[in-house]
Amino acid sequence: MGPSIQINSNLNYPIGKIINQELQNSVETQIAVAFLKKSGIKAIEDSLLMSLDKGAKFELIVGLDFKTTDPFAMKYFIDLKKKYKEVNFYCYGDKGDNRNDIVFHPKIYMFRNPKEVTSIIGSTNLTQGGLMSNFEYNEGKFIDVSKLPKTVKTELISMVDKSFL
Repeated sequence: MGPSIQINSNLNYPIGKIINQELQNSVETQIAVAFLKKSGIKAIEDSLLMSLDKGAKFELIVGLDFKTTDPFAMKYFIDLKKKYKEVNFYCYGDKGDNRNDIVFHPKIYMFRNPKEVTSIIGSTNLTQGGLMSNFEYNEGKFIDVSKLPKTVKTELISMVDKSFL
């Protein structure tokens, strides 16, 4: 059976619930979002800490464009990195500060657990509104790696590991 694809919006089932479920089971999480807010951290914090306490890797890159990313939220992840060595946190600078016209604007969530690789791509930033209440559109792709031949599974996991940063 091939990958399963789901279309999600906060109207039918909040994407924040799916992200929390994936975080709890993930051995590796990679997220790239344009905006990060304290409210977004609060929406996923319990699941994030549960994942980190189990030794999972967590990597986050956030944008600084439009001065929307919350300084408290950035400090939270800087402090989290001090406590958990498996946390990596990066900021993509404001286009004005970078002296170019590039705006960092992705909304990508990738999770890997022993049985499945999940990617969620859409319009959801790491904010309370984005995760729970705004009208957002996301597509989730779920690949059951346990049913793949070992060589394909190894290659897929390698691709996921190399696909971010």
